[in-house]
Amino acid sequence: MRDTQMIQAIAIDGPAASGKTAIGKELAKSLGFVFLDTGLMYRAITFWALEENIDLNDLRALGELAQSKAKDAGEFALLGGSEILHSHAVGRHVSIVSRESVVREPLVKQQRIIAELGPIVMVGRDIGTIVLPSALKIFLEASQEVRTKRRLNELLEKGRIETSSSAGQEIEFRDELDSQREISPLIAAPDAIKINTEEIGIAEVVLLINKAIDDT
Repeated sequence: MRDTQMIQAIAIDGPAASGKTAIGKELAKSLGFVFLDTGLMYRAITFWALEENIDLNDLRALGELAQSKAKDAGEFALLGGSEILHSHAVGRHVSIVSRESVVREPLVKQQRIIAELGPIVMVGRDIGTIVLPSALKIFLEASQEVRTKRRLNELLEKGRIETSSSAGQEIEFRDELDSQREISPLIAAPDAIKINTEEIGIAEVVLLINKAIDDT
């Protein structure tokens, strides 16, 4: 059996619908690592903010919510979250909430605490650049067209009737916010291993990452 003691953290970053969660779960399973989708933490904060009718422009209120709920958000994400976190309302607002430093700072702190508990595969948009800069870094890529098709199929499987146009607009909207935000914009770390997931499946990507682990 491979000795993975030298690898304590694997960071998988990439844009929406690039395959982070599915690939991260399979990779963690193959290695016996903990899996954390940090996106669920931001979705949880967004959900609670909407539930409590917090004005998303009220940074003080958002910050207080994130501070008080960071641990809960982490535990929720470790358990896999809930289908309600993938609602249209949460999806439309999560990039707005997650761009704010008052939200990111307490959640990043909690993500690092979770990483200290043991070997982990962590997925998100700033894991390799901000959260775990010493991790083995993977950056997943795919065209906006391919990611739109994936998101549409994902929504249809969940019983949500969406058009290709609306799914594409959601991807484009999130890409723009993620790449242009001042705090932790979506970029690949200089030493990240870039993998294009357009024409290869989950198992193949996991094999590529495992090979990268063997080569370290």
